[in-house]
This record gives sequence, structure tokens and C-alpha cells, in this order.
Amino acid sequence: MGSVQSDDPGNPKSICIHSTGFWYFAGDPQTKWSRDWINNILPYDLIMPSAPGWMEEIGKIHGERLMPFTRYSFSAANLSETAINGLLENSPHKDNIVPIDASIVDTLRIRSETGFEIGQFGSPENFLKHGFGFVYRKEEQIQGVIFTWWVSKKGIEVSIWVAKQQRQRGVATALASRLLLECFQRGLEPHWDAANGESVKLAKKLGYTFTGTYDAFYLEKV
Repeated sequence: MGSVQSDDPGNPKSICIHSTGFWYFAGDPQTKWSRDWINNILPYDLIMPSAPGWMEEIGKIHGERLMPFTRYSFSAANLSETAINGLLENSPHKDNIVPIDASIVDTLRIRSETGFEIGQFGSPENFLKHGFGFVYRKEEQIQGVIFTWWVSKKGIEVSIWVAKQQRQRGVATALASRLLLECFQRGLEPHWDAANGESVKLAKKLGYTFTGTYDAFYLEKV
């Protein structure tokens, strides 16, 4: 699901965790390795909260391109399988939601607007083996997708997209409910970390508990 690097595996002074557009840093931000990692950050990659000194060093190297934005944390501890099942059963969209299979993966990979990204899995085959997801399909067109961005033995990270013409119609609720029910069946905790107000509203509707905000960063394109 990504890579962990250090300047010295036997006695590390700086550490970088990188996974498909997400960066985490710890240790000394001024080693040669630290500077190399910072220089490898691409536009719109997300730089997540890191140890003291890192954001200052990233700012020195990338200057005004470094932009902060607010993210919203949630806990899945109080999710109710019964309540979520009710949301899905009462949705007019439930019959339009189908699991992601090999043919759907191929379709999604050529549609960048969906945000569907499986690079962290290494291949479509590994995504289908270790990850999972669902699409909302209407009139043979995929107009929504939800999938596992990351997967571990205990949980997953949720990623969701809905086409503009289907927003505010309950499609996102139906998709998310279907994915969460799958997580219940597999004994996985579905982690939800929101980047905008729409995602916050959906998380609360599903039964997530808001736990606070934090600042993340990204680099603007030159």
C-alpha cells in the first residue's frame, strides 16, 4: 500500500511514508534524504500532519506553492449496521449499485474524473484481490463510485465520487451504505476522513461521529 523509507534503517534519523499522493514525515527534516523526499512531492499531493519542523522545511523549499486546507476527522465507533441497512433498503437507487469487477475496473481507470486510483495496490488484479468497491450505474453509464483507497487487516479508507447530475439525490448515501455494509460483513473498520462540507454531511448522515479538524497541505502547480 505504499513505501516506508529512512535515511538509515539501522539508526533512522528521518522517515518518510508515501502512498499514492499522500506523504507523512517524521524525524529530522534537514537530512539529505529529507530534502530529496521533499523535492519529490508533486503538485496536489497531500502532505499530512507530520513531526515538528517538517512543514517549515517544506515551505523553505517550495515557497508560496505550499497551501494549507482543512480536513475533518470522524470515528466509526458508533456506526449502526441496522441503521445503515435501513438507509440502503429505503433508497430508490439500491438496485443500480453493483460491485466493481474486472470490466468495471478497466472502465474506471480511463475516467480520471471519478478519482478512481489503484496505484497503491500495484495492479488491477491486486485491487480485486485485496480491495473492493461499488458503482452506481444508470442507463449503462457509471455515474458514481465508492471504493477502498487503502486496505489493512483491520480497516479500509473510503473514497467516493458521484457525477454532478446525480448529486443531492441520495446516490452518495446509497453507495456509502452499500460499502459500509460490506465492511461490517468482512469485519473491517471503514475510516472516513472528509475534505469538504458535502463529505462531512454524508458522514454524519451515515452515523459517523465528528472528532475534530486538522490542517493538511498540498503544493499548487507551478
